[in-house]
Amino acid sequence: FDIFHDLAKVSMLRGTDGAGIMYVGDKDTGLHTDGEPLVSYIKQGSHMMDLVTSDLYWDTLQELTCSRILVGHCRAATIGKINTENAHPHRKDHITLVHNGTLNAIGSIKHFKEENSPISDSEVLCQELAKGNAQEVLSTMDGAAALVWYDALENKLKFYRNSQRPLFWLTHGAKLYFASESWMIRMVLMRKSNYPDIKEKMPEPVAVDTLFEYDLDGTEHMFPVKPFSAKKAHVVEMGKPKIKAKTPKAILPANEPSLISKIANFFGDGKLTAAPKIENLIPLAEY
Repeated sequence: FDIFHDLAKVSMLRGTDGAGIMYVGDKDTGLHTDGEPLVSYIKQGSHMMDLVTSDLYWDTLQELTCSRILVGHCRAATIGKINTENAHPHRKDHITLVHNGTLNAIGSIKHFKEENSPISDSEVLCQELAKGNAQEVLSTMDGAAALVWYDALENKLKFYRNSQRPLFWLTHGAKLYFASESWMIRMVLMRKSNYPDIKEKMPEPVAVDTLFEYDLDGTEHMFPVKPFSAKKAHVVEMGKPKIKAKTPKAILPANEPSLISKIANFFGDGKLTAAPKIENLIPLAEY
């Protein structure tokens, strides 16, 4: 848990407009409801140091230290007011989500990029993921995204990013660590004397346009996601009933390599590489 605590403080460099921590327990950790994993979070509309020194944090400390999954988030506001409601994680039904990036549109929904917008793009994305198939929703996103979310219906932790936002991960024993910048993981782990071999390990970038899913026992699944492409689309601007046809900007150039090639290139061996295999999944991360 002390590693997560340090990652939380280091990641404040990426944003000071909000902070939150999602935690997931299960029967083995004693955090469950009628046998189902307990999924909860704490958050506030200020920076991470405020959160981890708050009464809210210390009142939740027992649950945090017993959790199987911990995911932290530091917000740098782009869309939506700076307040606790717009801090991450966001929850809608069975989906609890953290998001780095700014979206121009999700499917037929377009946001106004106003500093004081009452609702954030991340909150709308969470709502859309709760409605339907994740691969379909992700393929309609126009904009930058690195996402981590927990699906309480499937009891799976999920990862996705596109080419516009970084996300790195590293496995060590039974634990998976991830962060937006690789040096954060290495610096925090190398400070721990009980990780002498960490100097030999380098965090790897999460493959783009791929949905990764982990069961609580560490079983991994991966699915390709069709990147958003430029085409005529009916876009509904939030707050305006009028529908008008627009042609969004293309995210990928015309000569962009195939999905398989891009994934292989990220791992450098010219072959499709599977997600990291983990036994008894215990993700500890700051995002």
